[in-house]
Amino acid sequence: MERKRSNGLYIGAAIAAILAVASYWLYPASPEKLTPMNSKTYESARYGIAFQYPPKYRLSQRDESGPDGEHHVITLIDESFFPLPENGEGPTGITVDIFENDRKSLSSEDFIRTVRASKYELGDGVLATTSYGGVTGLEYGWSGLYQGRSLVVARPGYVFMFSATHDKPDEATISDFSRIVEAVVLK
Repeated sequence: MERKRSNGLYIGAAIAAILAVASYWLYPASPEKLTPMNSKTYESARYGIAFQYPPKYRLSQRDESGPDGEHHVITLIDESFFPLPENGEGPTGITVDIFENDRKSLSSEDFIRTVRASKYELGDGVLATTSYGGVTGLEYGWSGLYQGRSLVVARPGYVFMFSATHDKPDEATISDFSRIVEAVVLK
């Protein structure tokens, strides 16, 4: 009798251990929130934006302004993609497009539906009001060379379009996108 109970305890402990390991793999912990201690910081007084991003990303900026107004682009690409291929398509990543909104004073929805850079026409037409931290905007998915999702926030002066592209739905870019937008402060 003692031996059967002992075997039952071992079997029960083994099952509990298997379930614990399985739950770890099936339901991994949420990614750590970005803080100044575990991230890099981008800040622009000119555009009234600040955010933290994981240190594994390389940040670059470029100006794409034209006749329609000012357009500033911030790109975050995982360091593991460098060096970038020459004469090829760029890797997946995260972008923050900042568009001048003084002349038109567009709402988030008007921007999404009328500005070609939103890539809205490449999606399924579904817009959802979404909040990340202190930022609320309209979010939607789209498909081009890569799968993408964008969050548009219209403010006086500028429209901010936060976008992430990915090959696979479980790619780290998606969770990093959420963590970055969660850490955005618009002034």
